[in-house]
Amino acid sequence: MIIATFPDGNIVSESPLNYNPYGICSNSSNGNVWIVSLASSAYEYAHGSATPMAEVTIPNNFLTECAVDPNTGAFAVCNGYGIPSFSVDVWHNTSTAPTIYSTSFVPYSVTYDNKDNIFGDGFDTNRTFVLAEAKSERVCTFGMS
Repeated sequence: MIIATFPDGNIVSESPLNYNPYGICSNSSNGNVWIVSLASSAYEYAHGSATPMAEVTIPNNFLTECAVDPNTGAFAVCNGYGIPSFSVDVWHNTSTAPTIYSTSFVPYSVTYDNKDNIFGDGFDTNRTFVLAEAKSERVCTFGMS
């Protein structure tokens, strides 16, 4: 892994990775960065560090993207493995098990709004684009062709 400044690309540090990185997201409240691996883990790095400070193991192993809630610091990751059961997995604390929100579609990306709601998108088994919002443990799905 190369850590570089943006946008000029000056190398700050280099470090070998023992996993295949796939997705990245950051915590806007503290500058920490999460890197999601195609394997079954995600790693949190302090701003500018090349050594992970935390790791979460993710059930199954087709991980795509992640997001961090700007208000609570909750960490969410898309889990597109487990046909016919897909999920968005949310950790409110990295030392506890995640809350798993099953989805009826393969989730590809996820984000939070400023009211702690999770939005996910992806495709269902008919290749229809799906945008979903999770509010208070309830998932509302809106399909778009």
